[in-house]
Amino acid sequence: MSERLSVLIPADMMKEIDEFQKVTNLDKSTLIRQLLKKSIREMKIEYALKAYTEEKVSFGKAAEISGLNIWDSSMKHTGVKLNLSSQLRMQNANYGEDAMNRNK
Repeated sequence: MSERLSVLIPADMMKEIDEFQKVTNLDKSTLIRQLLKKSIREMKIEYALKAYTEEKVSFGKAAEISGLNIWDSSMKHTGVKLNLSSQLRMQNANYGEDAMNRNK
């Protein structure tokens, strides 16, 4: 299902969209939907990588947020390395909490 959305777009951005529309031969609505889809995906990846590098989420959770598979080559070309020591710390912390909760 689709929803109608009204958005004010700055003139300079609209000019870029119009120019790109001529190059792609796509209708404006299709082009804007494709641009939004790509931007949402890229922003999810950026957010997930930032949260992972700041050790706020695990690598698996970052993959889930970004919509990427853990082994996806898209994660490889970002330059972010899998930090196993932080993963183990997170798992141990979670394990300790689980054990404490079981003993209550």
